[in-house]
Amino acid sequence: MYNLEDAKKSPVYWEEKLRNDIFLAAHSYMEEKKINQTQLGKKLGVGRSRVSQILNGNYNPSMKKFIELCLALEKEPFISIGA
Repeated sequence: MYNLEDAKKSPVYWEEKLRNDIFLAAHSYMEEKKINQTQLGKKLGVGRSRVSQILNGNYNPSMKKFIELCLALEKEPFISIGA
């Protein structure tokens, strides 16, 4: 049987978790600031289509882009490497 502990051993699990965290941060930011995708795109310096990719989970940012995205969303970039 496949369980959470098995899933956590897979890079796919962590990629999806990061995409979900990015989605939640972007969505929360939009709600908090009462802005739409076009306005968020202007804030991020990207087009509406890129915002749509972020919100649809079709986004695989480089480390630099991840940091830029976090800062634009007024979030502190944070990566934890557990023991």
